[in-house]
Amino acid sequence: MIEYKKNLPHILPELGVFFVTFRMHNSLPLDKLMKLKSDYKHEIYMARQLIKNSKTLKSRIYDLYDNYFHDFDSLLDQYLEKFNLTENQNIANIVKNAIFYLDEKEYKLICFTVMPNHVHLIIYKLKKPLFKIMQVLKGYTSREINKMLNRRGKFWHTESYDNVIRSRNELANKIKYVLNNPVKAGLTNHWENWGYSYCNPKFLEG
Repeated sequence: MIEYKKNLPHILPELGVFFVTFRMHNSLPLDKLMKLKSDYKHEIYMARQLIKNSKTLKSRIYDLYDNYFHDFDSLLDQYLEKFNLTENQNIANIVKNAIFYLDEKEYKLICFTVMPNHVHLIIYKLKKPLFKIMQVLKGYTSREINKMLNRRGKFWHTESYDNVIRSRNELANKIKYVLNNPVKAGLTNHWENWGYSYCNPKFLEG
């Protein structure tokens, strides 16, 4: 198992199923993001002060991290207009095709959704550590998008959100979350009508 920490903790078991979100650089106002992170850190601090049982504390911290993500993702949905990946079909397809290309080469793909300013992805059976896979995916798509737009500089935010899915029920909920994000954001009336979402058919059964 690999563990490391940047702004957020990352716990990467070798045989995990991973829910990953990465976003465009400067896609959120800094003051809003800092407030969200400050609140999250305060909640973690309070949990460590009040909960003495290590197993209960670990579960609580996991829940707080999950809550942080939902608040973070809702914030992203409020700032979809800054730059819209999906307004330009060629740009959105760079991301979409890169995710498909790495399927079976670096991981097995469960589902993904390309949103206007961020991407959700669920993968498993990784061939190398997650952070290395994300370096490849984000590095390639950043170069290709910059080339298409005739621009330079950072395209994706450096750090991604990653979460280990712990149960079948949680996996089902995360798949629904990924596929329905465009619906929740008011971009489409059904996930299948969104041209930048996919789910492996065997994970749609039931």
